[in-house]
Amino acid sequence: MFDSKSYNIFILFKLNIILVLITCVNSCNQKEANKSNKKNTPSISNQKSIKRFSSLTVLDTLINGVKDVGTIKFKSDTSFTFHLKCNSRDSLIIYKLETGCACTTTETQTPKTVKPDEILGIKVRYNTNIKGSFIQDILVFNNSNTNPIIITIKGIVK
Repeated sequence: MFDSKSYNIFILFKLNIILVLITCVNSCNQKEANKSNKKNTPSISNQKSIKRFSSLTVLDTLINGVKDVGTIKFKSDTSFTFHLKCNSRDSLIIYKLETGCACTTTETQTPKTVKPDEILGIKVRYNTNIKGSFIQDILVFNNSNTNPIIITIKGIVK
């Protein structure tokens, strides 16, 4: 079936995959623990808002700056789309999208030009092969802000 060298390579490959998965899960869990340990300023828990930035508006309803995506089925194919509107008189360039962990990915290609009053959808996918609650940030880097716009999602995979 396998010679000794091929078998050793196969075992090392499997161990590397396991190590990557453990690192991702630990990173996600640590990030969630850090967020829950931070002391937030008191706010009205049911206050709904539309998050506004200097030249972009997140059109999705957020509660305390977070989009709660609810309960997601384990191992389901799940994605979310956020909508940003350009408030500037000039076109904006979304030049990079980043996520806080490998378990969250964006499917929107960058760079992306957004014209005045145009709405851009940013599609995000979360790895539902990991059970439990999650909180993830999506960073939107653009040419009008020195700091990225941060969109946060949270939910539970059951």
